[in-house]
Amino acid sequence: MEQKKNDESLQKRNQIIGVLVVVVAVLALVVAAVVMGNLSSSEPVADSPVTETESTGGGSQESVIEISEDLSFKQISENTGMPVKMLAQNFEIDESDFDKPISEIKDKYNLKVEDIQKFIDAFTGM
Repeated sequence: MEQKKNDESLQKRNQIIGVLVVVVAVLALVVAAVVMGNLSSSEPVADSPVTETESTGGGSQESVIEISEDLSFKQISENTGMPVKMLAQNFEIDESDFDKPISEIKDKYNLKVEDIQKFIDAFTGM
């Protein structure tokens, strides 16, 4: 009889431990999501060549940033929070060209500022 109680007690303890493991795993995922969300902020960096533009009608935004040919993909990444590798993969840019202004690499990769702007707007939800 006592052995049965010990077995039941051990079984309950194991179930509680299992539930605690699941709870800790879920909490870890939530914390990771929050941390990653904070690291990939879409707020532009101060004193950067990328500017925010807002329309005057009702507080809605036309575009979060304006892309120009004097920006590099690295600068765009820093000011939007978009990983530079995501930009490079989408536009098929070599890593050696991340720091070069779009004006210097646009012919090499057949880049258009409008296409980059559309991609950034889609990423930022505009």
